[in-house]
Amino acid sequence: MKHLLWSKPWHLTTLLRTLLGLNRNISTHCSAPQRLNLDGNGRIYPKINHPFGYQYIQLICNRWLEILILAWNAGIGSKPHNHHLSINFTRVLSGQLLERKYCFSAGQLIIVSEKVIHQGQWTWTSPHEIHELVSLDNAARTLHVYFPGRLSLKGKQAS
Repeated sequence: MKHLLWSKPWHLTTLLRTLLGLNRNISTHCSAPQRLNLDGNGRIYPKINHPFGYQYIQLICNRWLEILILAWNAGIGSKPHNHHLSINFTRVLSGQLLERKYCFSAGQLIIVSEKVIHQGQWTWTSPHEIHELVSLDNAARTLHVYFPGRLSLKGKQAS
């Protein structure tokens, strides 16, 4: 994937082709217990345990782009959150998730929509939009793409 990050000009079609290729590789390798070899070049991506209970693998992380794979158990959720200035696209690779979108009204966080996202479907959030994902089964795997990447101005990853 190094060629994608440093090639010029950087086209959206190149990104989409790469994501489609990742999707094929992820589908066949995402059940590995502690690590993942996606690119066939020997690069191993370790799984990281998130405090909310899901696991993730960080494939790309810079200020322009971040790509993650998440593995969820039934009932595990992300808690309501936003991605600050980033746009987020999420594809369900296996299983299904419940997505809730929220807004503030009179100082209270209220649910404005709820939908189930099935295998093969995409969802997205706009900058500062508050949402939550909750796994509905133990087989849920998701691909998350953020742009720009969720790095703050100080170089630390945003929540």
